[in-house]
Amino acid sequence: MLDYPLVLVHKVEVHPVSEVIDLFSEEAQKVGAARGHTLDNESPEKKFSLQGINRTPEIAAAYESEPVKRYFQALQSQQGKLLPPRELLPGLKPDKFFKWAYPLPGTKLYLTLSDATPRQAERVCQVMCCSRGPNLGSAGGPTLQHLAALASIHYERRHIGTS
Repeated sequence: MLDYPLVLVHKVEVHPVSEVIDLFSEEAQKVGAARGHTLDNESPEKKFSLQGINRTPEIAAAYESEPVKRYFQALQSQQGKLLPPRELLPGLKPDKFFKWAYPLPGTKLYLTLSDATPRQAERVCQVMCCSRGPNLGSAGGPTLQHLAALASIHYERRHIGTS
């Protein structure tokens, strides 16, 4: 979405809190190792049955935080408007390393924008909740993992001089 000079925001949907189980972060892998499980030594079928860390309460608390509430209100106020897509970014300071991720104060969570599969002329950009992924700070370099889509921005790309 950020590649276009202008976007027409058709609709903003805030999604309900969904259940999120984290199996892949370093923290989740440590918990699994303490239980005698690692993702490396498990069959593909068993990997998805392993107990991870339930991140649902943390994400639910993020929905109720002032920065997220303000951001969702700001997004919803943009419905029907033609504007530069940068105006749809969270009003938070970007992460020092992940310039496209916005840390939520007081949490280990980040907000990011991620384009979803387009539906003809209308496109969808999802507001994703992310956390530290596997290998954060170790071999392979730091990563973030998507946990859940918090909202969807339905938009149409526009070029300068179009209405």
